[in-house]
Amino acid sequence: MKTLKPGIWLTSIACLVAAIPLLAEHTTSAQITIVPVTFKELPNHRTTTWASPHTSTARRNGDSLDPQSDARLEILLEEINKRKKEVETFNPAERSQLVTMSTPELFLPAISARARAAYYKRDHLNERQQAALNPALDSLAAAAAKKLALFKPDGSLFAFRNPTAELMMKQSLKNGAVVKVNRSGIKESVWLIEKNEVGIPLDRYKHGYIWARDNSDDHPYCHLYTIHLIQNYAGGGTYGALFARLSDDVIVGCP
Repeated sequence: MKTLKPGIWLTSIACLVAAIPLLAEHTTSAQITIVPVTFKELPNHRTTTWASPHTSTARRNGDSLDPQSDARLEILLEEINKRKKEVETFNPAERSQLVTMSTPELFLPAISARARAAYYKRDHLNERQQAALNPALDSLAAAAAKKLALFKPDGSLFAFRNPTAELMMKQSLKNGAVVKVNRSGIKESVWLIEKNEVGIPLDRYKHGYIWARDNSDDHPYCHLYTIHLIQNYAGGGTYGALFARLSDDVIVGCP
């Protein structure tokens, strides 16, 4: 008897497998026995996700290092870039505002390390997010350093003087005791009247301004404080005692 070659063996097995259905046609339904088969999971089988040896542990654990994959971070970086473009294109002859306010406010954290640390803590930004924001904020600060010398208050804001009112204005500042005033004054000579919907006066006010350097700051710039001098309406055409209320604080260049 001759020994079959491997190729012939394979052909024979294929023919046998093909013949099985033909034999089954001649087998009655009563003769068919269904034997349940249980498939066991291979003991060493597992699904593995491939990771490059150059991929960091953080990325393999699902913490992407790409700032663009963090929607919150992406928005913040976009806002910082907008503020930087505003600063870079600032021209005092064309615009009275160096930079628009954003939410959250990002200009002060750019120029002040203390404000930046407070912002990171308040908004719970992690180390990875901080590492991505720091270069962008530093870039905004560099742009501001070139333009803030051009951003100074107009002299018309200090047109009228009132020593008593100006002292009250300074005392209304949180850090009034450490503020070095460069210039202060009042914009209007007459009172502005605020009325309710039926025309009854609520109060009268004037805009006061203080251009000053806060010696407690950790940046070299000055502030322009807008302070309302107010008298509440007391009825009968009379008004109550004068008081001062801070309404705005803008970073500006120093003299």
